[in-house]
Amino acid sequence: MSWANLFSHPLSELAGRLESHLTVGLMQPNKLDGPLEVDVSQLVLDITLAVGGGLVSSLIIGGLHVARQWVLKRRCNISGDYISKFQDFPETDQWTESRVRLKQRGLKVWGTDVHADKREWKLEGLIAERGHISGTYASRHIYDDGVGSFYFKIHEDRLEGMWAGFANKTKTISSGRYILEKVKKVSKR
Repeated sequence: MSWANLFSHPLSELAGRLESHLTVGLMQPNKLDGPLEVDVSQLVLDITLAVGGGLVSSLIIGGLHVARQWVLKRRCNISGDYISKFQDFPETDQWTESRVRLKQRGLKVWGTDVHADKREWKLEGLIAERGHISGTYASRHIYDDGVGSFYFKIHEDRLEGMWAGFANKTKTISSGRYILEKVKKVSKR
């Protein structure tokens, strides 16, 4: 049965031509009767260029990423040692002091808040536009399930903000003020 016989309108002629071209194309002899000839030098050149192009583009993209992180850190560098002061109980004026060492890569900030009683808190956050930091904290001690979040406004040598979270000592959710003051480096002469 022909394709042309299936149609009873002007497209039937087009369908007939299509059928003849397909039939002729399928019945042509295989042009690869002999051995397959490959230009090995051209194949090696093509592979080398593809791999080299991939490496160059990876280096360019990686270099741009490193440069962007460097610019972001220079624009808002907060890494260093701080004195941490926070209100354990907001209804009182009782403040707890500790030491914090912050590290930074681009907009990502992390560090450890070490208290006098050897408790440690892991801090992780992100620097947002216009000099704000938001993040989370969690106790490093296996039996202390205190967790929460923090927010800071960046000032020159001071981070000032709030914390909110679950306090393991009181088994309550609470919040309070949180201040980090950068430790001044003393030059030795």
